[in-house]
Amino acid sequence: MSTYDLLTYQGKSLMEWAIIWFNTDNDTFFKLYGFNFNPHKYPGLYELARKRVYGSEV
Repeated sequence: MSTYDLLTYQGKSLMEWAIIWFNTDNDTFFKLYGFNFNPHKYPGLYELARKRVYGSEV
């Protein structure tokens, strides 16, 4: 578990948003949720979420 699992934004943790972001494209994400999300804005979030989505072998 990371700090990003505990920090929330609009009802989901930043980790949840990052995982959703990895599983959609930017246009679809915006259409579904009404905002743009950039995991690079949060130090280390991109890397942590990428490992959760794709595993540590990527």
